[in-house]
Amino acid sequence: MASLEDLLDLCRDRPLETCERHKANDFYGHAAALKRYAGLDPDRPLNAVVEHAPFNRDYVWRHDKGAGFADVFCFGPDRGPVIQSVPDRRAHPLGPYIHYAEPLLDPAGLAAEKKRLGRSLLVFPAHSSLYVRFSYDQQDFFRRIEELGREFDSIRVCLYFQDVLDRSVDQYFERGYECVSAGHMFDPLFLPRLRTIIEGSSACLSNSWGTYLGYAVWMGKPFQLVDSRITITHQSEDVRQNETQRQDDPDRARIKSFFAEFTPVLSKEQIDSLRTRWGFNHVRERDELRALIQSIQARAQGRT
Repeated sequence: MASLEDLLDLCRDRPLETCERHKANDFYGHAAALKRYAGLDPDRPLNAVVEHAPFNRDYVWRHDKGAGFADVFCFGPDRGPVIQSVPDRRAHPLGPYIHYAEPLLDPAGLAAEKKRLGRSLLVFPAHSSLYVRFSYDQQDFFRRIEELGREFDSIRVCLYFQDVLDRSVDQYFERGYECVSAGHMFDPLFLPRLRTIIEGSSACLSNSWGTYLGYAVWMGKPFQLVDSRITITHQSEDVRQNETQRQDDPDRARIKSFFAEFTPVLSKEQIDSLRTRWGFNHVRERDELRALIQSIQARAQGRT
């Protein structure tokens, strides 16, 4: 069980150490996980962009747009039209990136952790970032956690690194919750750590959808999304554009409606609601991913 000091150390600011030419490829350890899964040289950069989130259908992050690569890895096929609206761009949906991460616990270690936790509810609070601050009715969210938590043996709260550093984590410790984190976004073990955390849970709860929603559902975890009136402040112009598009995204209300009530088993409708956004039908086998990356590398070399 992590202490506050442990979490602060895990989430501390650090440089992004990566061989990637487009450094954002290794946000959350994405490029590292893909290359390791495919059995490729970890020190050879990808000649492609790795989108770091299942972005809104019409949004392209300006840094990805200006990276200068023709090939773009993304989550689902929904991204294809907007990526390929730029001449000579190719979209390659890979499905939930967490599939490609190796968990930090072996089967025996995971079994021991599940035994320790029993039936465990994993909570993902709406999280802030470097450019966004979220505020909402904390007492109401605590009430929702307690309501659903009565059906479980343990409750764990997974905090984003910025909320740990901003000490939002304190209020969860004060209420006696076990707190965990996948670490800093520049930590190459972020994705393996997040997979390990989700694997140890029995079900999940959040008051805001994020990448973790698709990850947890892909891993077979029942998920409830509860309503919170979230106030968003401290935005850069680029982030403000993305957040505005997120709020206007017609998929959001549709998807939230499928997860408004807790069900002990995921329904087909819930899974299908995320299928194209998170690319559930586009997960690659090891050999397939290796061949795809190698063909992109070879094509890029042919242009130089």
